[in-house]
Amino acid sequence: TYYGTGDISNLEKSYVHSAYGALITKKCVCQGVAEAFKRLMDKAGVDSEIVCSQIVGQDDYHAWNIVKLNDVECFHIDVTWDISDDKPSFLYFGKNDAFIEKTRRWNRTYCTKCQPKKNLFMMARRYVIANKQKLLQQGISLRMLGI
Repeated sequence: TYYGTGDISNLEKSYVHSAYGALITKKCVCQGVAEAFKRLMDKAGVDSEIVCSQIVGQDDYHAWNIVKLNDVECFHIDVTWDISDDKPSFLYFGKNDAFIEKTRRWNRTYCTKCQPKKNLFMMARRYVIANKQKLLQQGISLRMLGI
């Protein structure tokens, strides 16, 4: 659940900005989602970083991730903006700098450049199809797999 920071206690504020909020209390803001995603990527052995920026045309800030695959291709992944009640969206999955800069301004000097030659969504889709039974046995649901 995306959890605003209005009338909540200081303890709750610390949770909503952390992986704990995303994974344990199931209430967080974009920073918590990005922190949780980074921890999951680290556990899977995938290089990742968290990016913080300002949303274009707003005073609000936002956090998402950059992942690096095979020590070559880098992609933006914004799990927060892809959260949906019905079915996961993949609009902000595996994007390049040009796509992301339409909605955000970040300090590119310190972030990995994302100019992928491959389509991450299609790479992931092929992996899921090829490993469907293995993923299901590991406890990943069909809904999570997007099938």
